[in-house]
Amino acid sequence: MHTSSTHRSVTTGHWLCLLGSFLTLLSLTACKAKSPAECAPLSAPVAPAVPDPAGRAVAEPTDKIAFIYDQSVLRTFELKLSEADLAILDGNPAAEKYVPGKLVFEGKEYGPVGIRYKGSVGAWIGCVADSTPEDPLRVSGAKTCAKLSMKVSFNEYDPNGKFFGVKKLQFHAMNGDESMMRERLGYWLFRQMGVPAPRAVHARLLVNGKYQGVFINVEEIDSRFTRSHFADGEGNLYKEIWPTWVDGLTSPVTAENWKSGLQTNQDTNPSFDKALQFGRAVMQEGGDARAQALQSWLSTPSMLRLIAVDRTIRHDDGPFHFYCTEEGCGNHNFYLYEEQNAPRMWLIPWDLDHSFAVTGELQTPTDSFIHVVNKWDDHTAVCEQRPGLEPGPIKQFSPSCDPLLNGLGCYFQDEYQRALDELLTGPFSASVVEQKVSAWQAQISTAVSDANTADPRQLSPTDWAAALRDLRLRIEFLRNQASSGRAH
Repeated sequence: MHTSSTHRSVTTGHWLCLLGSFLTLLSLTACKAKSPAECAPLSAPVAPAVPDPAGRAVAEPTDKIAFIYDQSVLRTFELKLSEADLAILDGNPAAEKYVPGKLVFEGKEYGPVGIRYKGSVGAWIGCVADSTPEDPLRVSGAKTCAKLSMKVSFNEYDPNGKFFGVKKLQFHAMNGDESMMRERLGYWLFRQMGVPAPRAVHARLLVNGKYQGVFINVEEIDSRFTRSHFADGEGNLYKEIWPTWVDGLTSPVTAENWKSGLQTNQDTNPSFDKALQFGRAVMQEGGDARAQALQSWLSTPSMLRLIAVDRTIRHDDGPFHFYCTEEGCGNHNFYLYEEQNAPRMWLIPWDLDHSFAVTGELQTPTDSFIHVVNKWDDHTAVCEQRPGLEPGPIKQFSPSCDPLLNGLGCYFQDEYQRALDELLTGPFSASVVEQKVSAWQAQISTAVSDANTADPRQLSPTDWAAALRDLRLRIEFLRNQASSGRAH
């Protein structure tokens, strides 16, 4: 990755600190077994999957907000708030405290709305005054980056407040991606493969009339998302709770674990029995039982299309990377949705700003750190903590040792290969991807240049062009890797 002197970069040390903090907060998955991730035998071939009814899961909904995510339009949003409240936000962005303001869109004001900066620890590293190379995790102090991700809440001060049906808008600053394309392209590929994933488009953002630069407007994953993307959309949505986690390497995931990640239905005292049953079902040892459980609980065609995209674009900071310390292992950057009226779970991808990770000449320290060493379906992998490419205390656990991923890789290889072929000859073909990236590049080119003119700390057109060249080379590398059968 080309990194300009005025644009934040993410160092390996930052990742070590960030993931060390992350692993202290999550439940842990068992990492003691040392047997290979072999496949339990089947007594008979797995029956073909029964297709889901049309409309059960929708990648591109035609809801009220759909026009906001029109890929052919670069829209402009303005936030208005008092200078005193803006000073509160800028004085300590990591506090993530809402202040009142208005949203202006196409000449109309909406509000009052809640406005704040947003992000996990990684969003603040190098972007707030107290975060230094010596102490990157001291994420306090005033804003120092030219732009930071922002969230607008329409129901913060009005419980019924909405904007074309949504409660929140979020604008990602893309400080870790100088190409400014990874999230938009990654989510687009998932949706093109029929996988429910956030809609995302570039947008221009102003604050009190001052141009802040180009952001990615990424669809919020919440109860409105599930109602838009699923016919049965009133069920439980969970963030970063993996069904085969165990707590402290001893006991299975509990209802309290599921409750800790619940994003919807918090006020209805929901049952977690279905999620618990799902975890127990896919952890069965026998091949027949595990394969049947996966077909019963998942849309295996949709899940395998998701895996085909995820592994081809190397979303290595996502659910296929089980980061490990001596205490255990865990993955992140995903949601799970549980249908209300049926035993069906759906994996939803999230946080793609470090996708398109590569090895070789283009590899960066961040690529090295997040790189998943084993293929997701490597059934010769030894199931113990192993070093990644980057030396250090954070090791990893092969995804093929996870019971859910193990079963999918063991018993549904034909479906996976069909999904991969569909991806490589369709949305991830050279001509299709280049057409999309070129169109989006032309769409935001002037906006990127204007941002640098307004604030020299913003990415320069020269540095942006270099990052786009790097991304195109990464895309070619990953396509060739997937085509040759070496995709992880």
